[in-house]
This record gives sequence, C-alpha cells and structure tokens, in this order.
Amino acid sequence: MNAFVPTGVEDHIGLAVVRSLGKNKVPATAVSNDKRSLPFYSRYCFKKRITEYDDAFLSELTEDDMIMPNGEDEMLFFAKNAPLYDYTIAYPEISTLETIVDKSRMMQFAATNRIPVPKTGFINRPDDLYDIQRNLKYPVIIKPNQEKGGRGIVRVDSPDLLEERYAYSLHHYGPSIVQEYIPFKKRYSSAALIDKDYEIQRICVIQENRTYPLRNGPGCFVETVQNREIMDLTADILKAVKIWGIAELDFVIDERDGKPKFLEINPRFWGSVQCAISAGVDFPFLLHEIATDNRISDSYEYKTGIKSRNVISNDLRHLLAVLRSSSPFTYKLKTVTDFMKFYQDDAYFIFSLSDMKPFFSLFEYYLLKKTGRIHSHRPKDVLK
Repeated sequence: MNAFVPTGVEDHIGLAVVRSLGKNKVPATAVSNDKRSLPFYSRYCFKKRITEYDDAFLSELTEDDMIMPNGEDEMLFFAKNAPLYDYTIAYPEISTLETIVDKSRMMQFAATNRIPVPKTGFINRPDDLYDIQRNLKYPVIIKPNQEKGGRGIVRVDSPDLLEERYAYSLHHYGPSIVQEYIPFKKRYSSAALIDKDYEIQRICVIQENRTYPLRNGPGCFVETVQNREIMDLTADILKAVKIWGIAELDFVIDERDGKPKFLEINPRFWGSVQCAISAGVDFPFLLHEIATDNRISDSYEYKTGIKSRNVISNDLRHLLAVLRSSSPFTYKLKTVTDFMKFYQDDAYFIFSLSDMKPFFSLFEYYLLKKTGRIHSHRPKDVLK
C-alpha cells in the first residue's frame, strides 16, 4: 500500500515520517502545494506530488493509497472527504477526530472519566465567564479549543483582565476554555500506538527539556525517559477514549502534589517523533503495519536517555527568546552553555548525515521568507 504524507515547508514531522517509511522500503509519496516542502528533498522520499488538495487530486487516489496522520488540518480535511472518495486513512473517522482535537470536548470527557486534568471552565453562554471568575483561582490559562503548537494560549493573573483577554482570544482564535494554571517544571509527551482492536502496542515517554514558544510551545530539545505513572495514565486514557492509530498525550507534573496532569491528546504524529524513532520505537512504520493489517507484537521497551532537538528552528528561537527576556544573567548564560552541548545529542529533527539535502534546503527557504516571497497555503474543502 502506498503511503501519502501531507507536508509543508518547515515540516520536520513529515520528514521523519518519510525517512522512516523509506528506510523500511515502504513507498512514501510526500504531498504538498509548495515545491519547497522539506520532505521533498529527502533521499527517502519515493515520490513527490505538488498539488492542491482538490477534487482532481482526490479522485486520482485509490483504496491502495493511504493518508498518514500528519498535520491536524490535513487530517480533518482528508477524514471529512474520505466517504466521498476511494482512498484510505491511517487514523479514525471524522466524528472521532473532531471530539479528540477539540479541547473543550476532550476536557469534558476527561472530567467525566475522572482523568486528572486542570480545573476547567467551559464557555457556553456569556454568564459562564462570570461563574469562572468566582470558581477558579488565579492565575488562569485561556486555551483556544482548536489551539495547535501553543498558539493563542494566554495567562491571566487577575479577574479584572479575564473578560478583555477572553474577548481577544475569541476574536482571534475562536471559542476557548479557561483552566487553572498548573505550576510545573517538567512536561512530558507520551506517544502510543494502538491497533484496530484498541489494544496498545507501544508507549514511549519523552521529557521536554526545552520548548518554543517558552513554556507553552512544543518541545525543541527532548529526551526519552521512563515514567511508569505517565505510562499507566496514558493507557487508562486511551482505553477510555477508544481510538486506533497514533496518539500523543501531553502531561505536566503538578508541583503542588507531584502528580501528572493530563493536558491534551493529538491523534497524529507529533513534533518529537524522531526522538522516539531514534530510541527504537519506529512509530511511522509500525502504524503502516497496523493500518495494512499486519500483526506486530506489543512491547513497551525503548532506549532511555536518547536526546534529540530541532536546532536551527525552534531550539535556536528558544535561545534567542531567553536572551531577549528579563531572565537573570546566570540563567541566560546557562541557556547558552546548554545550547552549545552538541556532543550530547543523539539525533536531530532535521539534520542527518545520511540525508543532508533537507537541512540545506531550509537556508534557501529562510532567505526567500526574509525577502517576502513565501506564501502560505491551506487545504481547501471539496464541494460535493
């Protein structure tokens, strides 16, 4: 079965997927509406297709063409249109996806199933905001229901500012939830592979040592670790949700009680997937095996202490953000020192000695972006 990977210019996630499939001799076609898309440059890219996601393209696909779960918007688009065409999707149907990716629905589901989450206020009518002001302690977090990559998350330290900040969030990012702020120092990404019978085949826990944007963004320097409590909680959540395919769950360790709190779930490949692959859990290839009905044995074993980072993109941005902040000089110095410890790195999100072209292609892209010659594209709905 042919694997189709929707992708884009700075898409290091799609690059990791294409490399994984190519190394395992699975035909992988990278699909994008931009000729500069990162996976196009990989030696492991079997085919590349530059196209809009329109009726003509979708009509060419067959049941032997499988769409991999890369990019939330693209996933929803292909799932929405799957009943109208012949292609296969390597993830759940649209009704399941819409529930999982919506932060409000997922938090309500978690609360109903007694999953440990931040105290959450739901905005269904104007008066709900006033109830939240009375019932939640400050600071609080405003989080858009369709938030991705930390965008739109705002911290509010006073009830006097809540109405104004929520109105801004509603205008720019759509409906949002309001949650208590969880004080934390450690954040984790727990990734799992689930077969079509909803049996968990793999779990890999990754600690996010640095993130960008700071605090709320995805991990840009990460490390595989063992954390039995998070693994058990991941299993409990997935058994309650009942999805198959790939699932990545975000947790923080609450400093007040030392317990993990569940933040969200993403039914797709995630930013640090290369770290898991380097640790011995080849999620893209294993998903392909499950989606094509090939049986695999369950195993929770992987190498711990594997460090990986996104150097020239978000990790560099993390460094610059710290240097521009009001942080103490000693913290800035430590950040610079830690950034320079390349000898500790086991893998990179983009750079690879065996596959150099994607790394060098970014420099051309950054130059074009700086001169204003880059235009963004988004998938279009198919009208039928």
